[in-house]
Formats: sequence, structure tokens, C-alpha cells
Amino acid sequence: MTTPPEDQPGAASSASGPGRTSVDGSAGAAGGSGGTSGGAAGPIPGSRARAVGRGLGTGARVTGRGAAGVARATGRATAYVGVQARRAAGAQGAEDSGLNRLIYLHFFNTAGDAAVAISLAGSLFFQVPSGEARGQVALFLGLTMLPFAIVAPLIGPFLDRFSHGRRWAIGATMAFRAFLAWALAGAIATGDSPWLFAAALGVLVSSKAYGVTRAAAVPRLLPEGFTLVKANGRVSLAGIVGASVSAPLAGLASLAGSEWSLRYAFLLFVVATVCAIRLPEKVDSSVGEGELVLLHGCCHNPTGIDYTDEQWRAIADALADSAVLPVLDIAYQGLGHGMEEDAAGIRTVIDAVPEALVAYSCDKNFGLYRDRVGAFYVLAKEAGDLDAIMSNANMLARATWSMPPDHGGAAVRIVVEDKDLTRDWLGELDDMRERMRGVRERLAAADGDIPGLNLSALADQNGLFAVLPLSSDQIAALRKDHGIYMAGSGRINVAGLHRGNIDKFIAALATVAG
Repeated sequence: MTTPPEDQPGAASSASGPGRTSVDGSAGAAGGSGGTSGGAAGPIPGSRARAVGRGLGTGARVTGRGAAGVARATGRATAYVGVQARRAAGAQGAEDSGLNRLIYLHFFNTAGDAAVAISLAGSLFFQVPSGEARGQVALFLGLTMLPFAIVAPLIGPFLDRFSHGRRWAIGATMAFRAFLAWALAGAIATGDSPWLFAAALGVLVSSKAYGVTRAAAVPRLLPEGFTLVKANGRVSLAGIVGASVSAPLAGLASLAGSEWSLRYAFLLFVVATVCAIRLPEKVDSSVGEGELVLLHGCCHNPTGIDYTDEQWRAIADALADSAVLPVLDIAYQGLGHGMEEDAAGIRTVIDAVPEALVAYSCDKNFGLYRDRVGAFYVLAKEAGDLDAIMSNANMLARATWSMPPDHGGAAVRIVVEDKDLTRDWLGELDDMRERMRGVRERLAAADGDIPGLNLSALADQNGLFAVLPLSSDQIAALRKDHGIYMAGSGRINVAGLHRGNIDKFIAALATVAG
């Protein structure tokens, strides 16, 4: 026979004879011949369980009422914020013009971008051992910069063709990102895939393409009396709010796995696609859009042929009598006839027209080609138009190249602000211009020595480039037999020829032309 110890309340024992044990710890004796039952001292477990249950039930009800109260308060706050946000988006005529729809669209766009950024940062790029971090960071920087290189020369001009389908172009950038976000989520969930980085690049390129299409849509949705600066500011503010709201939600979703923040981004881009399609039809309209003409101020690339002063005056008179906007590109000032002479044609046009755009480059005349130094000038009909023009120009610049380096521009400022340095620079520019003039004259003088190839016109041309009248077979022969490379069009850089190689070049031309 065993006796339950006193520190085990409610324990029961039975004798070897038949007996009964109370399973709920109640005071009952085990019967039987010679049997002895140990009594239970202290609280009874069944009562404790019922008490605990009642306490838990009360606590749960209190917690439930508290949670319900918080939920109601959160719901009221969310509804209030939503109402205020809608009022702000549609204020001052934005609802009537349709600008509020673009504001909603941009909100979801930046919200989706924030979710994608959080997912990629936590999956593809930065969740790696420290020894591999440098390569991943370099890859991340490469992927974020590559869209600028793609959007500027390729995507931007392509999207400009959608002047009558901008809504669908904007919607396409959203739908494509939605598809890629879903595909990325599946790839991350299943493991490594060779398409991970390609899909990530596609998302980033689509985001930059959206920026280009949005910049074209904003001016068409301006409420009456609304400036473009103000409209762009309101749209940008909606983007900041969208990213701020979405980032914490995406972070919470990523706790369950990076793929879930991408699925969340997929939903946001789907909503943005619908918003794009619901933009007003006037986004697709080209009413009010005029024509423009692009003119090189001097040293035409690639022909090297410049207009005479009489031709510039005729061009200026024709533009003054039309609604065509002149866009004047001056990238070689000082390399034609001189600083003042090369700017004369542009000045003639500007004096004759009410509005014009001038793109100026210091890449060649300062030898800063890799630094992309220049300036953008605007001649507007009204001074009040300048704010809107520059706002739109800044939006396009931001979507195209973002922030250029400043060291090239700083070098130009140092030179032009110092009289001695400016004099030295102009002297070196004169030397370079005369050297290229000598190269052209030497090539033109060889015209009679190369049968079937007219080079005499080179003497009357200016600047860095010229086009030689060569066939594709002759260009291929120069490359194969003489190691001389040029563009398939026959364009050459005149500055690449000098006294050390020009005779060899002329002899090679004579060989392939003969």
C-alpha cells in the first residue's frame, strides 16, 4: 500500500483489493478489504480550472471590447483621413479637371515601388554573408542606374509616339510591373532563378518609363488657374504619402517572407493600372501641341555644312511667320569659325521669334565629353510661363538622368570666371579649330589623287565631323585591309587625323576607291 504525500493534494491511492479512485480529486475513499485511502488537502483542481476559465473568459471579453474599440477608432480615423485625402486631391478644381485621378494613380505607384524596394533589399541584394556584400551592393547600384541609360535613348522616344494613347502607355507600365512583381514573388518563394535580376531590372525600367509618361500627362490635367509647378508639387506630395503609408505595410508583409511584400506590390500596381485607364480622355489629346524644328547652330553633325548669314536670316523670317517652335542645338561653338561667328545664326533666330529653346553643350569646346556639361535656355512669350516650362523640364530631367555630376560644371565655371583662364581657353580653342581646318584642306587637296571620290567639298565644311562618299564595301575594305575604322555611313571624326597618320589614310582611300 502507498500513501500519497501531503504535498500532492488530491492524490489518491488504492489497495491491492478492488477500489475506486476519484479522477476529479473529490473526497472519496477507495473501498476494499484492508484498504486505506489517503485524503486530499488544499484547493480542488476542478474548482481552480473553473475559476481560471471564468477569469480568462472575463479577460477575453474585456480584451475583445478593447480591440473592438480600437478597431472602431482606427476605422473612424482611417475614414476621416480618407475623406480629407480625397478633398485635398480634388481641391481647387482638381476633381473637375481629372488631376485628382492622376494623384491617386501616383499614390499607388509610389506605394508599389516602396513595397518592391523593401522586398528586393531583403531578398536579392542585402541578405548575403558579409564577404559577398560588396558584389551585391555593386549589382544593386548597377541595376538602379541602368534604367536611366535605357529610358533616355530608347524608352523615352518610344513613349513619345503614344501621343494619342498616353493612358494606355501609363497603364502598360503599371500592368507590366504588376506581372513582374507576381513573377518575382514566385521566383523568390521557390528559390534562385536566372530571371530574378532581369525581372528586377524590368520593374525599375518600367518605373522610370512611368515617370516620362506622367510628365506628359500632367499639363493636360491642369485646373483653370493652376500652375504646372503647383500640379507637379501636389502629385509629388501624393507620392511621398503613398511611399510613407506603404513602406510599413510592406515591411510587415515581408516578415512572412519577401515574396509577400511583392504580392502586396502586385495588388497596388493592379489598382494603379485601373487608375491609369480611368484617367480623363484629354490625356490622350494633342490639342494645343505644335510643331518644332531642330537646328544646329554651327558645325552640323555629321555633314559639317553650315548655313550662311543670308540663309539664317531667311530661316528666321520663316519661323517668325509660323507657329513652329525652334529648338536650337549649339554643341560646337568655337570649332567652326570662332565663338562670336558660330553663335550669330542662333542670335538671328532668337531676335525674330517669340519663343525658342536652346540646348548648349560644353562637351567638345571644353574637352569634357564624359562629364556632359551644358545649359538649357528658354525664350518664353510671357515671363509667367517660365515657371511652368522649367517645372516640366525638371521633371523630364529627373526621369531621364536624375542628378548629373558637378565636377565638369565646376571646371567650366572656374575657367569662364577668370579672365586669364578664359583667354588661355579661347587660344587653345583657336589652335584646335585651325588644326582641323588644316586636316580638311589636306583631304580636299588629295581629291585629284583619288579617282571616283569627291573630297573637295571638305574644305568648305566645319567642325569635328565629315561624311565621306564611300560604299559599304569600301568601308569594309578599309577596316579589313588597312585597320581603319569608321561608321557604316562613312562618317569620320576629323580631329582623329593629324600629320602622323593623314598620308596613310589618304593612301588607303586611294586603294579602296581604285
